Amino acid sequence: MAFYVKCTATLSLTAMLILLLPVLASASSATEEDWPMLLHDPRHTGFTSSPVPETPGERWSYTTGDLILAQPSAAQGMVFVPSLDNHVYALDWESGELIWSFEMDDVAASTPAVAGDSLIACSYSGKVYSLSLSDGSLNWEVDLGDMIAYSSPCVVDDVVFVGTGDGVIYALDRYTGATIWSFSTGDAILDSPAVGYGKVFVASNDGYLYALDEDSGSFLWRFEVSDGKYYVLSSPVVDDNKVFIGSAAYKKIYALAQSTGALIWEFTVDDYVWSSPTVADGVVYATSHDGKIYALDEDTGEQLWVSEVEGTPPSVISAGGVILAVTNEGRLYALNRSDGSLLWDMSFEGGTMAPPVVADKRIYVCFNDTIYALVSVSTLTLTLSESSTTVGGSITIEGTLTPPQAGASVTIQVREVGGSWSTLTSVTTDQEGRFTYSWTPQAEGSFELRAVWSGDPYTLACESSVSSLEVEAAPPLFTTEVLIGIAVACCVAVAGAAVYLKKRPKKPKPHALRVTASPTEVYADGQSTSTITVELVDSKGKPLQSEEDREIALSATSGSIASTIVMKKGESSATATLTASTDIGVSRVTASSKGLKSGEVTVTFKEKKRYCMHCGERMPLDAKVCPSCGRAPPSGVDVKVCPNCGAIIPEVAKFCRDCGARQPESSS
Repeated sequence: MAFYVKCTATLSLTAMLILLLPVLASASSATEEDWPMLLHDPRHTGFTSSPVPETPGERWSYTTGDLILAQPSAAQGMVFVPSLDNHVYALDWESGELIWSFEMDDVAASTPAVAGDSLIACSYSGKVYSLSLSDGSLNWEVDLGDMIAYSSPCVVDDVVFVGTGDGVIYALDRYTGATIWSFSTGDAILDSPAVGYGKVFVASNDGYLYALDEDSGSFLWRFEVSDGKYYVLSSPVVDDNKVFIGSAAYKKIYALAQSTGALIWEFTVDDYVWSSPTVADGVVYATSHDGKIYALDEDTGEQLWVSEVEGTPPSVISAGGVILAVTNEGRLYALNRSDGSLLWDMSFEGGTMAPPVVADKRIYVCFNDTIYALVSVSTLTLTLSESSTTVGGSITIEGTLTPPQAGASVTIQVREVGGSWSTLTSVTTDQEGRFTYSWTPQAEGSFELRAVWSGDPYTLACESSVSSLEVEAAPPLFTTEVLIGIAVACCVAVAGAAVYLKKRPKKPKPHALRVTASPTEVYADGQSTSTITVELVDSKGKPLQSEEDREIALSATSGSIASTIVMKKGESSATATLTASTDIGVSRVTASSKGLKSGEVTVTFKEKKRYCMHCGERMPLDAKVCPSCGRAPPSGVDVKVCPNCGAIIPEVAKFCRDCGARQPESSS
């Protein structure tokens, strides 16, 4: 099963939720792009061939009325989300719009399963519902008489398999809900049954993994996976004539022969194994309560690699050569399947016990009461062959869309400095995502150009940075004869005017805004600030005094800043304060004013870290004592400067509070 709990008392929803609060701060119509049930398929492999975004970003999110404890399912263009607000939600998997919702008699704490044109969902009280996939209307409901805590239904052909709190596993007709057969174990069933090789595999709190005949429910064999003091929450996984399951009591992952239950191999870890293993291409992936993710050879149990994440992960999934893992610390990790190295990670609010889902090239992940849909982030560049030209001259505009997409329609926009954007043209990208356009300006002035792409169902929209272009008037086309005539007729006036113009000092004109930031790096803590200075400069970059009160518009891609400031008459600059957001990254601050070329500056929001000044280990920002050495931060009047980062720290500190660098021994 896709979660982790250590308990020894009688199971109740309230007790389970209290224990879980720290964690929370194949149907016939399914395709390879679908995720129709818990851990993808009846064998619980947790594997899909659907690719995942190389660099993900949020497409949409949807918030339910309470916590989401179980993995969603996704099929036929919809995502199905169970919530503790007693509802199952059907959302459009491309837009996140609500299609329908169904209210059950109790909370939904297990993953619903797609079965043809129906959705099979269970309530905690013990009812099984069959709902129309198209509109959520009720087909039938069956009360199994005892709770269905976290046992998600598994659907194979026309049969629904599900376990209950009184230790019974049921095989139900998916069209009517009628019981085909049932089998009683010795205690509650909290995991989800897996089906393969004509057998149903299910674990019970009596400490055993059972193998039953799929057609009749008759007992075939059992294997001990717990001493009875710990709940069995790990669902079995079936692959290559083997059954895999984790044990919290014995801190092991087992591989058993599916035909006899004989032990093939076992692998011992350092902490409890609450979640279900998953398997892909001959490798078993398992997690432990201490945040470790193991990759084991399916045939021998040999460790191939181990990675560690921040927090406790439920089951991981495998998609497109990537291992995806979430944790109760609000993190989503993508690991290289071959060696476990980190590819990327994302932070969210709250925790989760539900593994992510990949369907139709999108990642669906739940934290607290919200489900998020993630797609690829795109970038767009635009460059000009020249920064200046004349009216009638030719400029080559080039750019690249990343990730590369052939046939994407990119819009090139243009505006005069300080004006509004208008469409210059639309171009189509080639196989490598590149585009080219030749433009002949028909008017003089200061122009800005950018490229914009509206995105697609699997990629977020993007726009390029702004490129500037100066267009001057074309040189006059006079014949020699005309020039001679003008010279003869106006030689005195022309000569005098030329001398005057040559000697007359030219008054510089305001041309652009120059933007600087101090400092250029601040902490992403929602409080740190950077002073943004906007200067008025001429075409050579020299500062000019403003001849009037000039309003300047400001914008920042991240963090907060005043929308406008005023540069007073007679002053050459004005300032504003940029306050950092809590998102790590780069904020682009843009200043613009009518008739002037815009200016930009970037400020980096970096992660704020805190280190123990006694032992140098990293510690929480709000901790009063170091969790590693147990000592409180030193204090005192005497201070010194860290030679590594420049932070002011107590004289007695052995390590820097901000960068963790060891401090030189005092010369005294």
